[in-house]
Amino acid sequence: NKVKPPYNVSEINQQAAIDALEDYDTFENNLAKIKSEKARLQKELSTIDLVKNIYPSDANFFLIKVDDADRIYGELIDKKIITRNRTTQIKNCLRITIGRQNENNELLAALKTLS
Repeated sequence: NKVKPPYNVSEINQQAAIDALEDYDTFENNLAKIKSEKARLQKELSTIDLVKNIYPSDANFFLIKVDDADRIYGELIDKKIITRNRTTQIKNCLRITIGRQNENNELLAALKTLS
């Protein structure tokens, strides 16, 4: 367990990832969609009052600083929107993964109602 990766990836999932990477056109199309949604989400998040900071990210997620991460995390859970509460690592921060357009729209709408 000391040298085990934090997330197990089954052989089936590993093969699916390899297959997906070999389908270059689909990979490029999906990458473009993720980048586009990431830019849109960052722009929209920056207009929401409860978002105090959006930390730079080269990944498919953002770390955002808010006034009360525990409260916001709980209220998002109540709305069946999953984020990651990282306040124990970085005070009042949530990690938001870039989702599909409709998922991102739900997140943004929920955050606007919590402001």
